[in-house]
Amino acid sequence: MSTYMKNTALAISIIVFMGGTSVASAQDSTSVPSQDNKDIRAWLSFEGGQSTSGGFVMQMSANYIRSSHLFIVRFVGESPGRGFLGGLFNETRSELGGLYGRSTNWDWGHASASTGVAVVWEKAYSSGPVNWTTVGVPVQATLYLTVPYRPIDWLGLKIGGHANVNPEDSFAGATVGLVIGKLR
Repeated sequence: MSTYMKNTALAISIIVFMGGTSVASAQDSTSVPSQDNKDIRAWLSFEGGQSTSGGFVMQMSANYIRSSHLFIVRFVGESPGRGFLGGLFNETRSELGGLYGRSTNWDWGHASASTGVAVVWEKAYSSGPVNWTTVGVPVQATLYLTVPYRPIDWLGLKIGGHANVNPEDSFAGATVGLVIGKLR
């Protein structure tokens, strides 16, 4: 394992384990407020857009918010530098990652920023088989817009930017998509 990979794994482990430590205290059970289900939201999103390499990007994610804490599992696939679906079967770059972030919400939607760790891989067939797999740091910033009317308040629009920093081939892109789930 390279020094870069070891240092990255160590830094991520420290962040994860330090974030999980807390101080416990006792309280009278009658004074503990009950969890408000309005603070818990979950949804799926499906998006498409453009990458910085000029290729098409497709992103799918499962999202969960509790209070202002955002947890995301996302899959990103792109055809770098080939235009809209032009090189999808000749060259693909993919990412599968878990992200943690913070979110702030309004009546009409919410905004969030998150980062985490991901496995990134590329397969290129146009100039002979070129394959690589590595670990990357995904970053995402998103604006969610919800439909404020009761019959369809489970539907929304997502506008976002994403990136992945990795030792092989870092990338970024912008996407717009459909959101289905409990957003408000």
